[in-house]
Amino acid sequence: MNIVIPGWLAVLIILICASKVIQLQAGWTAEQPIQYPAPHPAAAGR
Repeated sequence: MNIVIPGWLAVLIILICASKVIQLQAGWTAEQPIQYPAPHPAAAGR
């Protein structure tokens, strides 16, 4: 069973996902220095 996704729809989904990731990374770097992996805020408070 093949699901055919139009090219413009695939590009739109990729752009939305990329913008979400960029916003998340910008929020993390604003709160704390970059750490890999980034700890959960509750775990870091202990």
